[in-house]
Order: sequence, then C-alpha cells, then structure tokens
Amino acid sequence: MKAASSRLKKAMMSVDSVVQLQRFAACAQRPIEPANYRETSSLLTEPKVFGRDKERETMIENLLTPHGKDQKYGSFSVLPIVGIGGVGKTTLAQSLYNDPRIMRSFMVRAWACASDALNTLDVRKLTIDITLSIDKEGSFNLSMMNDLDKIQERLIKEISGKKFLIVIDDVWVISRWEVLIAPLSYGMAGSTVIVTTREQNIGKRLGSMPTVTLTGLEKNFFWDFFVQNAFMGTSPEDHPALVSIGQEIVAKLHGIPLAAKTVGRLLNKKFDEAHWFSILNSELWELRQAPDDIIPVLKLSYLFFSVHVQRCFSYCSVFPKDHLFTEQELLSSWIAQGFIDIRPSDVSPEYVAQDYLNELLSSSFFEPKDGYYLMHDLLHDLAISVSQDECHVMKNDIFLVPSSVRHFFSSFGHLPESVCVLYHLQNLNIKGCGNLLHLPKGIVNLIKLRHLIADGRHYLGRIPGIGKMTCLQELDAFYMEKELGHKITELKELQELRGSLRVHNLDNVENGEEASQAKLKEKRYLTELRFSWDNPSFPSPPDVSADVLESVCPPPFLKRLDIIGYNGTRCPTWLSDNLSLSCLKSLYLRDWLGRESLPPLGHLPHLTKLEIISLSLVRKAGSDFYGFSQEISFPRLKELLFESMTNWCEWEGTMRRQIFPCLENLTIRYCPKLKHIPVFQLQDDESNQLFRLPNRLDQIQHFPTRPHLPFNLHPQTHALLPPLRALTNLKKLIVMRTPGFAPAWNKLLEDGQERQSGFTLLLEELNISSTTFLTLPICRNLASLTHLTFSDMEDGAHNVTALSDDQERALVQLTSLQTLVFKNCPNLQFLPERLYRMSKLKELHVVQCDRIGSLPDKGLPASLEVLVIDRNSRLGTRCRGAEQHKIAHVREVNYS
Repeated sequence: MKAASSRLKKAMMSVDSVVQLQRFAACAQRPIEPANYRETSSLLTEPKVFGRDKERETMIENLLTPHGKDQKYGSFSVLPIVGIGGVGKTTLAQSLYNDPRIMRSFMVRAWACASDALNTLDVRKLTIDITLSIDKEGSFNLSMMNDLDKIQERLIKEISGKKFLIVIDDVWVISRWEVLIAPLSYGMAGSTVIVTTREQNIGKRLGSMPTVTLTGLEKNFFWDFFVQNAFMGTSPEDHPALVSIGQEIVAKLHGIPLAAKTVGRLLNKKFDEAHWFSILNSELWELRQAPDDIIPVLKLSYLFFSVHVQRCFSYCSVFPKDHLFTEQELLSSWIAQGFIDIRPSDVSPEYVAQDYLNELLSSSFFEPKDGYYLMHDLLHDLAISVSQDECHVMKNDIFLVPSSVRHFFSSFGHLPESVCVLYHLQNLNIKGCGNLLHLPKGIVNLIKLRHLIADGRHYLGRIPGIGKMTCLQELDAFYMEKELGHKITELKELQELRGSLRVHNLDNVENGEEASQAKLKEKRYLTELRFSWDNPSFPSPPDVSADVLESVCPPPFLKRLDIIGYNGTRCPTWLSDNLSLSCLKSLYLRDWLGRESLPPLGHLPHLTKLEIISLSLVRKAGSDFYGFSQEISFPRLKELLFESMTNWCEWEGTMRRQIFPCLENLTIRYCPKLKHIPVFQLQDDESNQLFRLPNRLDQIQHFPTRPHLPFNLHPQTHALLPPLRALTNLKKLIVMRTPGFAPAWNKLLEDGQERQSGFTLLLEELNISSTTFLTLPICRNLASLTHLTFSDMEDGAHNVTALSDDQERALVQLTSLQTLVFKNCPNLQFLPERLYRMSKLKELHVVQCDRIGSLPDKGLPASLEVLVIDRNSRLGTRCRGAEQHKIAHVREVNYS
C-alpha cells in the first residue's frame, strides 16, 4: 500500500482536472458540477414561513410596481436581502419566488447559489446554474462548455425580451459582478435580481432597490416556530413544565430560526425534564462570541448524536458549501470510510447508513430538496469545526496537510493506473469530471468496489471483464459485444446490483443458453430493467431474439420494465404468466418488429402505467390483450399510451370481464388507421347496458378519428365516441387534427341528453384544432371551460384567416373563460373583434401566428392581466408602438 500511495502522489502532481477519490482523494477547492446538477433549489423548505409577512408583502409590492428604467442597471433592478446566518434570508427568498403573484408576473424565473468558497464570483458556474434553472433539459450540455461567451449567449437566448426574476443566494464576494450580470441587460424592463447576503456592504454596493434587512423574529412568532419543532407530535398544554423550560431556552436563541429549529428538534427527542434541563444548562452557551453566534448552539445537537453519526456528519466538511448530496453519495461515502457500525453482521451496511441519514434529517442537519439533500452553510461551518483534526480540503500544496488527517480532496484530469491497485477501495466518486472520457482497464481489479459515483456517463458498462467486480451495487448500463469480456455472461456474478440496469445490444447474444447465464432472475435488488436490441441494420434472427428474451427472466420484485427493438414473434412466458412479474408497475414496449398482436398483459396485478409505441405490425388488439384474468383486466392501470401504431385498425372490447376500472389518462397518438375503441359494458340501474369508460377518467389526449368516418354511432358499428358519454368528470380534452370529432361529439350529446346531461359540464380545458364546435349546441354545455386553446387551426383546409361572426358570438358566450390561446395558426390574420366583450378573460396568448398584424379595433377586455406575444414580430412591433394604448391597462406584457 505504501508503494501504491507513493505512485498515487506522483500522479496527482502531474494532472490538473477534477476527480474525487474517496478514502484517498476527493475534490479540490470547488468541484466542477455535472451537467444534470443544480447546486440549490428554489423549493420552500418550511411548510409555513413565520413572522415575515410584512417584509414579504412589501417586497412583492415593490416587485410588481412598475418603476421604469433602473438608474443603476437599466432594464433590471437588484433587491438585496441582508441578515446574519440562520435568520431566514433564503426562506424569505423562496417564499417570494414561489408566490403565485410573482409566478404570474415574471415570465422567466431562475435560482442559483454563489456561496463563499472562492475569492471571486464563479461567473461560469453561476451563469450555467441560472440557465439550467430556466431550461434544465434544453441546456443539459452547458456544464461541458468552457467558453464563457457561448454560455452567456445561451442565457441571453433564454431571457431576451422577457421579464425575469433571478435569485442569487448566499453572495459573499462581488468581484466579477459586472461580468455576471452582462447578459441580463437583454431582459424586459421590470426584471429583478434578488441577492441574499450576510454582508451589509455587499447589499449596499449591489442593490438598486432599498435593502431588506432581516433581524431575529419577533417574540410571539419565534415562540410559535419553536413550538412547531420542539413539541412536534404533541401539544404544549400537555407539558406545562417543559413549556417553562422551553421559554428560558428560547430567550437564549435571539430570534434566530435555524437555532430554534435545531435545538427544538433536539428537545423533541425526549419529553423529559432532565433532558430539557441538560440543554438549558449546557456549558456550550458560554462559548458564544456574540448573541447571534449560533455555532455553539448547533453543537448541542451534534453532541447528542452517536459517535458513528457524528463521524458521518463531520465527514461532510470535505464537500463544498451548498453541495447537493444524493442519497447514494452520502450512504456509499460513509460505508467506504468505515463509519458504519454493522453489528450484528447480518445487517446490511446500507440499511444502517440509511438510519444515520434519517437521524440527521430528523434533526434538520440536512434538508431534503428536490430529490437531493442540502446542508445549511452554518451547519457546514460546524462540520468544519468538529472535523478540523481529521479532514482537510487541499487547495494548493498536496503535502501541506495536518498529520492527523485521514481524508483529503485533490485534483486529476484522468484516472491513473495507480488507482487500480487500491484493492480495498469501496467507493469511487468521479462526479463532475467533464474531461474524463474513460476509466483504465485495470479498474476491474477493484474487486471490493461497491459504488462508482458518476454524472450520467456509463463508464463501467464498456469495461472488459466487469464480472470480476462482484461487490458492485450500481451499473446503469451494460453494453454487450461478442468478444470475451463483453458478453452477457459478465453479469452472472454481479448479485449485488440494485436499482436500475439497462442491458444494450442483445443482438450480440448468441442464443438463449448464453442469455440464461446472466442469471438476472437472481438479482433480487434490481427494481428497473431495460432490454434493447440496438442494431436494426443487422438484426438477430427472430427465433434467436425470442429465445434470448425468454432466457433473461427478470427478478420477481421488478417495478419497471422496458423492452425495445425486439423482433421476435413469441411473447416470453414470464411476461404472460401470473407470477413472474407480480410487482411490476410500469411497462414500456417500443419498436417491436415481429409481433402482429399485442402481448397478454391484463393479468398484471399492480401495473399502473403501460406505454406501447411503434408496434408497426399490430393491426388488432383483441381479447388476448386482456390476459387471463377471469374477472378484471388491468385492475390498477391508471395511464395507458398507444403511439405510432401505424397499422392498428381495431381495438376490441370484451363482454366477459371488467377492464380498466382505474384508468385516469388515455393517450392515443399517431394511430391514423384506428377506427374502433372498446365499448365497455357496465351495469346501470336505468339500463341493461350502459356504454362507458370508467367515470374516474379525467384526461384524454389526441383522440383520433378519420374525417370520413360515418357517425351513425350505435354500439354495434363504428363505436368510437359512445364511451365518452359517461365521462362526467372529464376536466381536460385535447383533440388535434380531427375535423370529424366535433360533429360526432355533438351528436353524442344529443343522443344521450336524457341520461347523460352532465357530460362536458365539468370540462375546464380544451385544446382543439377546429373552430366548428363553436357553432354547435355542445358549446353551450361548456359552462366550466376556463382554458381554450386553438392549435394548428384548420377547418377542412389550412385556410382559417378569422373566426366567423357566429363563431365570435359563441366565443363570447363562454362566460367562464379566463385563458385564450391561439397557437401555430399560420393563416390566421385577425383576432376576434369581440374580444373586448369577454369580461372574465385574464390571459391572451398569441404564439407563432405570424400573419396577425394588429389587435382588434375595439381593443382587449378590461379584465385582461397578461398578454403573451410569442414569435410574432409584426404584432409585437405594433403593440410597442402604434397600438400601445390598447394594452396600457394590461399588467404584464411578454414578447419573445
């Protein structure tokens, strides 16, 4: 080990990017974050914000009141929130950020955290965080960019011409502030940046609006907040003696919410006077340097942890402030460091580590945030304080490390081969290594490695001989090849795999016997599996594919299964029997190239989501699809999607059993030949046969018909729409490119008025591509409609230039309508002239309708609060100039 350590030190001196080697190395000053990662979250961490109503309402009023051009920044203003650590700056900012009035007023919102790790603002990282906060999916590759100009150009694209609210939390330095805010000048006037900081001087230098200074909570509010934490699960009235002690403790906390929360959670562990007195009389109170110094107060809670939990907490000091931890990252790190007490030995270390995390969560030493865990910066300071003799973050010189340190963080650009002789290494963290393209082949010598923490790249999936790593618990993806070391047999001994596994290139498996050696059925910790055949140019023979799929029977506790690119003709027995997949909740089938019928699935007892996409040979869904249940098929299915079934013509029902009793969302998309859907038979007091879908169904998307479909809609013929008759709870309906739907819908209503008069009465949102429904009697039944969207508008031909006079009159009769959207209507030239009479309309959106050149002559309704003009330069120019008077009353106007 000494020789290996020596070689490792030499390698560390020769490279300069980032890799974290936990147990021997981790991150430098500040690790580069991965592309799918945000440092902070805007989600509220407190269910109720105590004692800040006055500040919040004043700030909201300032944010919503037009101030014209900002004298300091021009198109945007900067509002500072200043206060000591733990006083609630971030919580107040979160409350503002999530206020519905703010959400309506600002078209774009973003959140980023600056923190104090550097002597200058990290402009690149903050710009990436802001952009990711606006468009996380569309900007996923930003973290791999080094060119600041290109990163800022992407931010400009997101905010250009839009009113934005950006929160920059926890600012400690202002160097390079001008560079950071340079793109923000492209936003709309009235935009705002909120900055939170502990430093009054920073607030004064950055702010262009009056600084909001937070002090401790007022006495009554502070007591209420303390009671919420200290007496959680009980009532103070039941413990009068503890109330008296608690009031003395509260007097020592000086109104600081973080102190009340951590001490309150500590008190909450025992409703015992001795326990409360021990905290009240602790000597740690005397260590405070000032009344608002709460580090000694936080240490009170720390000292009540077991020594194992203390070590787990203090170890987190080696991570940067505001780091968002994943659960896997925490548990695997603690296990690898040997912090877990695994007595008795038959208890899983992951199970014990989870208990430690739960204890830290219950004590508010971590806060859950959007799937991650965040530590308050003052608690991070405490972690540094209690770990200074054990942990060290290396900044410049690797050798200037205290002799007592057992963990340190350093920097690499690639993994040196020296790592591959660390035979006892259990945890390897390479998160944020943007330049790390592959792992050394010798990595498979780390036979005790349990966790490889990465940021989305499948580093291990292509390593030859991975089957040696028998302790490995995560393997996101495995890519098979025909060469030795890459075959499916490498999975045989990986019995500790858990979570999700994607098995790619099943085309390269020779036969079913080889596939069976993967022993997937024995991997009891796996909960998600994906099988994919990825080489359609050179597919396996259908019989071989069928044998392979039959032989990769999943484990019994699987929750999700995806099967993609399968070209076999047989359905595997483990999918069609009643036992193999009894726990399955989600099933995704795509690009099946060999089967002409749907597999039998209705017997799966816990299936809640089913997606069937591009089974191009299927023409009919018949009784086999419903499985072998004698009474109910698909007993728990809630979401059902059919998409791109290009030859699917008919979907039969069944008279023998009930089907889809829990269905809530049915989506049929791009199935051009489909003529029938099932007419489901249920008994009804008024009729022997009532044709209906389950009355819990609340959404249908892209419901298809054919323009020439005959509409003699009786149960034994083209029964496409009668199932809709009973949807008395239908809230949302999307009907695209379906010109025959409105007449059929109207006839359905006429035929069923006596029994189904409630049909469509609760419909709140309608997205439709035809205007013809406006002049049909059904329009009068839309009493609850609040949101109407015309998309890809057509009426037989793509030539709708304006609504007819009758259609405009009918539109005005939709008296509950609050939002009206015209979207992607390329030939529409005029907005309805009667818009001004729609007295409850609050929002009007005109999106990609570039032939509309002006507003109606009589203007817009007085009730209108929001006008959005998106990708229509002509109308935008008119509204900024000649027709500005028509929108003077509109509180929010957004152009993009």
